[in-house]
Amino acid sequence: AVTDTSALLVLSVVSGMVKPSGSLWVQIIGIIVGLAVLGVWSLLVLPHVARWFFARVGKERSYRFIFGIAAFLVGGAMAEAAGIDAIVGAFFAGLGLNRAVPEESPLMDRLQFTGSTLFVPIFLVSVGVLLEPKVMVDPKTLGIAAVFTVAVLGGKSLAAVIAGRAFHFSWAEVGVMS
Repeated sequence: AVTDTSALLVLSVVSGMVKPSGSLWVQIIGIIVGLAVLGVWSLLVLPHVARWFFARVGKERSYRFIFGIAAFLVGGAMAEAAGIDAIVGAFFAGLGLNRAVPEESPLMDRLQFTGSTLFVPIFLVSVGVLLEPKVMVDPKTLGIAAVFTVAVLGGKSLAAVIAGRAFHFSWAEVGVMS
């Protein structure tokens, strides 16, 4: 969750630099404030609202499903308002709903199915439409991609080493985690 969110935040900063809407520091402060508001909404408020809704209003399956989709859309709209990609807001809303929706419930199954068959492909297509193929083979772009790849793999490996040492795992187990 941390690495996915971090990667999406880097995407938000980079896309903000490409289509500037103020200085870089103003954008970063906006993203930090937006993340704080999004975090409070998604992780503190949304689970309580969801439990209330499911207990009092949403007895019918269709109401529960619409509530879940609406939560994703609200999270996405809040993220967009803060200059963050909407997928981050939907991701945070999903984290919040995880606390209110049982893992093995039909609602969780429907929400996961809808997310993986509708939201994720739409996000990938929308990102793909923004890319110019000639930029993707530019040596500067490939260099930046290499740096990010090394950073992401290094970060995941470092996290595995730290967790492995903390829990006294063998190096083979650390390698599997990494």
